[in-house]
Amino acid sequence: MAADLPSRIPPHNLDAERAVLGAVLLEGRETLPRVIEILRPSDFYTDAHRTTYEAMLRLFDRGEPVDLITLNEELRRNERLASVGGPAALALLVEQASIAAYLMSYAQIVRDMALLRELIQVSTEAITDAFDAKEDVQSLVDQAERRIFSLAERRLEGSAVAVGKILKNTFEYIERLYERKEHVTGVATGFEKLDLETSGFQPSDFIIIAGRPSMGKAQPVDAMVKTLTGWTRMGNLRPGDALASVDGRPSMVSGVFPQGPRQVYRVTFSDGRSTECCAEHLWRVHSRSWREPRTLSTARLAAMLAITRYSHRLWIDVPSGDYGHSDPLPLDPWLLGALLGDGTLSGSSLRFSTADPEMLARLVERTGGAFEARPAGGDDWRIVQAGGAHQPGVRGVAPNAIMDALRTLGLWDITSEAKFV
Repeated sequence: MAADLPSRIPPHNLDAERAVLGAVLLEGRETLPRVIEILRPSDFYTDAHRTTYEAMLRLFDRGEPVDLITLNEELRRNERLASVGGPAALALLVEQASIAAYLMSYAQIVRDMALLRELIQVSTEAITDAFDAKEDVQSLVDQAERRIFSLAERRLEGSAVAVGKILKNTFEYIERLYERKEHVTGVATGFEKLDLETSGFQPSDFIIIAGRPSMGKAQPVDAMVKTLTGWTRMGNLRPGDALASVDGRPSMVSGVFPQGPRQVYRVTFSDGRSTECCAEHLWRVHSRSWREPRTLSTARLAAMLAITRYSHRLWIDVPSGDYGHSDPLPLDPWLLGALLGDGTLSGSSLRFSTADPEMLARLVERTGGAFEARPAGGDDWRIVQAGGAHQPGVRGVAPNAIMDALRTLGLWDITSEAKFV
């Protein structure tokens, strides 16, 4: 005989489940360890949410980023992407994500709902067994008791001890440490800096020594990097190399850590420029709604851009141009750059091509008034000495200071493809 129980929908809260999964996708690996402490895949009510959470745990166990991109790929690889609703459903999780401050509250709601469902299941089984009564009554009671108590095993264990029982031993331990007159109060590791941070390994301590992930730039070895002396490839960088920083301040390579084969993504900006990097590459990102910029990984940035309130509302710093080396130049740096870009550096006279009158005026200004621009047809201009090549007090043709400077730099009488910086 089965128990005649009313048919009711088991307790659940889908909004809380979506908030937890979305927060993990948005915040990444930093939040997942906290969720793992209290939630199992079976705690989620729907198959889609259970499958999504299981995929997150697999990524976490392999040490991979947990974000919208990697989760899509993990589910696709296991042929489970369609069962969770496809990429659109995952993007909706990010859209409905809670902020990290509320994450554990929502996780607790999910856990409580799961415990209620388990309690209903255990109680239903006990009622069914009682109606059938095929065993000794005491055995049925013991079995029901074990089922109920098994639910309590999921709670974090703890114990309360009277202060009087531990105070004496604690003071004796403190006195022993004081009498040693040493900084290392536990077991020394032999590493001075580590001992300085930990005071040695202490009794009952469980210590994991690990490097924090996502602490630097992560780009392909063939990616081009701007240094103080020109461009080089990422794979050629060595510790101590000086790089061109975005704000002009000193920027040195502190370490190079090859990562092996990694999934690489192309990031394209609104102005058309693009670069390649992995999901853990770090960006300094601005938003009008933030008081200060935040450091975000590529994966987290991609997840945020999928949310309407962040789409087209985030930006990164642009280079200030205040970098390079301090070698003396025989020409004004701006003038030299303009001539390298749009100048004809050969023939009997210097020519410059532009349709912008402001650009032409600025070029003449940068010569200090010693040169002027004369039409040479179309958008071309001859840059000649003010007052002509024959100057008062100079026998013959006066030296052309700009052409002489270009000759000194090895930049005169060359074609466009031979120009160099």
